[in-house]
Amino acid sequence: MIRDYLQDALKLLMPETPNWYGWAKIDSNGNKIPNDQRMQTQHVVVNSTYSGTVTRPTDQEINSKVAELKNAEPMRVLREERNRKLAETDWWCASDRTPTQAQLDYRKSLRDLPSTAKPKLDENGNLTGVTWPNKPE
Repeated sequence: MIRDYLQDALKLLMPETPNWYGWAKIDSNGNKIPNDQRMQTQHVVVNSTYSGTVTRPTDQEINSKVAELKNAEPMRVLREERNRKLAETDWWCASDRTPTQAQLDYRKSLRDLPSTAKPKLDENGNLTGVTWPNKPE
């Protein structure tokens, strides 16, 4: 699934008022903006609820936050998948069990991945560039 970085960026720019923004319906020339074209930086407006209390960030500030989120996304996805794999094996370390050395090594390799991997996302948002450790039996 491809993330909506623009809406995430808008919420993060003003975390104390995450619903501060909306989308213009009419452009500066008075023309109706088609629904499928509204969700663009240049069409971001301050919701009437926050008019006078919130200042709209500049397009540059918005685009900078979008770029920051896009750049961080591969590592976020890696950590999410890594955490899922760790959770699957938490039972190995239950108080009534002794994990094997292979199991301990596997879990350590998973924990070390963020510092050793160079993850990327393909055009479909799938994680690439990560060599996952082999899960022992």
